[in-house]
Amino acid sequence: MSAPSLSWLAAAYIGIPQRRELQLAQRPVTHSLRIYLIFLVLFITLTIYMTPYSLALVTIYYPRLSILGLIGDAFTALILAASTAFFYYAVVSERGQGMWAWLANRLSENGYV
Repeated sequence: MSAPSLSWLAAAYIGIPQRRELQLAQRPVTHSLRIYLIFLVLFITLTIYMTPYSLALVTIYYPRLSILGLIGDAFTALILAASTAFFYYAVVSERGQGMWAWLANRLSENGYV
């Protein structure tokens, strides 16, 4: 549940320009430390999301390591709980309104309409 919200926030934070006519960027994308750090955070998030799948694969191919399946199940429950908490904070709670207002303003400044 949190992957779309995180990607929108990352796009707004990085400031990726909107592409319009003839697939030309309105302003060139610049490479900075901020962009690389955001991509590192997204890579780590993707790695965390893929860990239960990897543990399940190990369990299938090596049945003696069945404890890893239980660890993967517990990790999946932890990821689901964290995702639900972030979704509640970002979408339902009143504290998330400021974040979405910033997101909409930032995306409109970058040409997203």
